Amino acid sequence: FFFAPLAMVMTPDSMDSKTILHGTTAANWDLIQSKGLQKSADTDFVHFVKLNQAAERGIIVGLQQSPEVLIYVDMAKAVGDGLVFNERPCAGEQTEVVSASVIPPVYFTKAVETATKKQIWTAPMQSQEKIKEMKLYSNARVKYTLHKTMDIAFEKGEDLKPEDMLPVDHLHYLGTECMDDFFNRYAPHLKEQGRATRALDIGSGAGGPAPHKAAQKQ
Repeated sequence: FFFAPLAMVMTPDSMDSKTILHGTTAANWDLIQSKGLQKSADTDFVHFVKLNQAAERGIIVGLQQSPEVLIYVDMAKAVGDGLVFNERPCAGEQTEVVSASVIPPVYFTKAVETATKKQIWTAPMQSQEKIKEMKLYSNARVKYTLHKTMDIAFEKGEDLKPEDMLPVDHLHYLGTECMDDFFNRYAPHLKEQGRATRALDIGSGAGGPAPHKAAQKQ
């Protein structure tokens, strides 16, 4: 069986697709998700296809049969950590990505069943990172935001408008859930200050920036 010579070592600058896919069987996936991807005794490399090529059609270079599971790999992260990937010509005008490295599961982002398109596995840290992004970074940031909100309300008084709270949205939070969390936790304290009651109304009454953003469109 003829293999084309390795054409290029992948670097962050040479990647036109930061995600690569590997196809496997359902039986092999059980072991791969715990041990990672590695070349077998009779192969020199683990074979991948770039996400922006034929992967969506279930065509994985190097497989002798249609894959039952597609494993999505964060190549950019893996290369950044020192793993080596090579890109080389293959069938037609396409290229394939190969690696002699062991690819630990930490670089997997998800696994999809090809027959149903169902996502059967997601990286454990992915959901935790999303939750973290939707929360305040630190107690210091909470306190700073509290004072910022009160300062805006005090400065504007009865002239406070929805857009006046945008700095709080944009500078101190990463989503509506954070604003909800902030206002729900600090509403009693803000009300004690008296001067910030209008800020609570702007925030939503119950919390969150979504209502006041909607008000701006009216």
